[in-house]
Amino acid sequence: MLVLGLARNFLLMFVGWEGVGLCSYLLIGYYFDRKSAGDAGQKAFIVNRIGDVGFILGILLIFATFGSMEFDGVFRQISQRFPAETGLGILTGIALLLFVGATGKSAQIPLYVWLPDAMEGPTPVSALIHAATMVTAGLTAFYMFRLVFLTFSGEERMDEHTRRHLHESPASMTVPLVILAVLSVMGGWVGLPAWMGVNRFAAFLEPSLRFTALSEHEPASHALEAGLAVLSVAVAAFGIGAAYNLYVVRRESAQALARRFAGLHALLSHKYYVDEIYDALFVNPAVTGSREVLWKGLDVGIIDGSVNGVGRTIQGSADLLKHLQNGLVRSYASWILAGTIAALFYIYSLIRR
Repeated sequence: MLVLGLARNFLLMFVGWEGVGLCSYLLIGYYFDRKSAGDAGQKAFIVNRIGDVGFILGILLIFATFGSMEFDGVFRQISQRFPAETGLGILTGIALLLFVGATGKSAQIPLYVWLPDAMEGPTPVSALIHAATMVTAGLTAFYMFRLVFLTFSGEERMDEHTRRHLHESPASMTVPLVILAVLSVMGGWVGLPAWMGVNRFAAFLEPSLRFTALSEHEPASHALEAGLAVLSVAVAAFGIGAAYNLYVVRRESAQALARRFAGLHALLSHKYYVDEIYDALFVNPAVTGSREVLWKGLDVGIIDGSVNGVGRTIQGSADLLKHLQNGLVRSYASWILAGTIAALFYIYSLIRR
């Protein structure tokens, strides 16, 4: 993460980018002895590599366009040589390709399918990944407080075996979580918007952004910024209230809604059937093609067939020749006589010519 944040060029940033992806893969598949965890890690790895294809193409297009991968040089050329684009242009293409990489890493549609499976990792890992990717106020609030209410309120739903093995997390897990919780509260004050005080985070980033082009538009008013902030808080509060009403006050209403809107419930439960669509369009054809063409056709049929064919030919020849070495003097004499007759017949045919 430090390499990603402190890099001064796109290439080194990509190295840090891949390091973050590697950490996600290893953490999600931490319990590798469980097939579900191994599959989840592979899914996260493959989906993020798809996003990385766009990211790499964007970096290559940057180098082809600007002749440099340094942030300073690229941003300076953008501000000096490229006017603001009103349609699809080279800058828009670069931005879209880089965004494809961000789509995979931040689990946005259509490359979000690895995120639900990230729950296979250890609880702090899955919580961190979900908190870092699910940033929509009304999604994140309802989802997280539904989790809180189902976990800490109402009747127990665990069996006796699970109850006997309940225990508090060790200090190696609790202490880092407490530190992160404190720092998250402090981080909110560091990034206060300008209408609430000094934005220290913007001041911290200012040296890194000194070569970016200045906007020709006036910045948004403080009133608009404050209104959007209030709106996001209201949406989050609505999500929390809805989760409390459905899973604490009126628990039966959640099941009633599921029965009443069975189709919508099935759609949401299956995550809009995106996994099934991907399986039908990409995964299953790839698996079937690999099995029928690459394995049975190429590997077994051609490669193994050629090697095994040579072996069978030699084996068949050996099966015929082994009868010559049977230890019987009469057999050896017969073969000598037959060979002599064949040689004489060959010499006679040469003389006749």
